[in-house]
Order: sequence, then C-alpha cells, then structure tokens
Amino acid sequence: MNQAVPKQADPLLTLAEKTAAYLLLEMSNEVNLTQVVSKMATNRNKLSLAFKTHYGATPLNWLKQQRMEKASQLLIHTQQSIADITFAVGYKDSNHFSTAFKQHHGVSPKQYREQYATSKAKNKR
Repeated sequence: MNQAVPKQADPLLTLAEKTAAYLLLEMSNEVNLTQVVSKMATNRNKLSLAFKTHYGATPLNWLKQQRMEKASQLLIHTQQSIADITFAVGYKDSNHFSTAFKQHHGVSPKQYREQYATSKAKNKR
C-alpha cells in the first residue's frame, strides 16, 4: 500500500508570505530592507529571491505597489484628506506621495478622486 508522502512546504514561499504579512502591518511606517531582513532572520539575497519568485518584485517595490493600491482605495471609498492618506500609506511628505501616486496611476491623487466621483455620478444617471 502506497502512502502519500506529505509534501514539504516551500521555504521560499513561507518566507515571502511571512514578509508580505509583515510589510502590510508596517505599511504606515517607514520600512527599510535592513530592518526587514533582520525581522525575518534571513539575508538580503534569500529574501529578494523569495519575493521575486513568488511576487515578481523586490520587497520594497511590492510594498510600494501595495501602498499605491491602498491609497487608491482610500481616495475613492473615504473622505479622508490626501494628507491623512499620505501618512496612512507610509509617506511622510504629501509632495513625495503625490509624485509616487502620479507615477503609478498616471494622475495626481486629487485627479484620481475627482475622476472616480465623476464616473460614479455618470453611472447613477
């Protein structure tokens, strides 16, 4: 009788998932790679390999993508000020946030919110 051998967990996947969870918890704080590597008790190369393999990006680029997605959700689903959203997604300066947001979405945070409001109003007609 053949018994199935339990499949061993992929340690790189485990590291990537653990790191992603940590980064999401720390989204509103300044995060640097040295801090993340230390928190995950690993080294830069292993962490970068795990993340690129499972998320297709470096940990900090992935975090930036998550911050931009969170910011876009806050812009369209809340009335929070852009300054409050700036801090909520880990930026300490509204100008730096606006520049990063525009690079990611092609429009400023204010324009993004206005476009969403305009398209929502048109859909109600």
